[in-house]
Amino acid sequence: MIVEIFSNLFLKKFVPSVRKHLEDVDLHQKAVLLLDNATSRPSKEILKLEDGNIFVKYLPPNVTARIQPMDQGVIRNLKTIYLRNLLLKLVEEGYDDLRSFWKNLTVLDAIYYVDATWKLVKSSTVKKSWRAILLDNENDIPTDDNDSAHLQRKILDDLTKLDCSENVDEEAMEQ
Repeated sequence: MIVEIFSNLFLKKFVPSVRKHLEDVDLHQKAVLLLDNATSRPSKEILKLEDGNIFVKYLPPNVTARIQPMDQGVIRNLKTIYLRNLLLKLVEEGYDDLRSFWKNLTVLDAIYYVDATWKLVKSSTVKKSWRAILLDNENDIPTDDNDSAHLQRKILDDLTKLDCSENVDEEAMEQ
């Protein structure tokens, strides 16, 4: 079904819009749509036009994460802060165990917590993520690994204090 919907959008919306735009700006009627290689995408043969002037090109596997700014540490930072805030909430509200806390957590609560957490992500983290994409040398990629690692250690400490960390180690935190 997803393949059918995507194909329909490509052929009925994307292609006509691109053709019109190229005509409006007086450019050749040639275009390529770059996509990640998600398994839910239709094959490029399904999306192939008879004239071959507008086509799809799929990026190689594992390249998407390297070129998307949010994958350059921002999401990890957000998740780490989010988890820390949830644990603080658990302590503040005096829950005896994690299970009852999770049972009482609503989707609306989670949305509010994500909103509050996003406001705590430093603008420097987001700026660095963009800089990482624009740099030529992968070794020059700045990260906030120290911030994330520090927060993860704090979370482990908090879990230990709550006596609910029997199966939590640094490797589990990374996951």
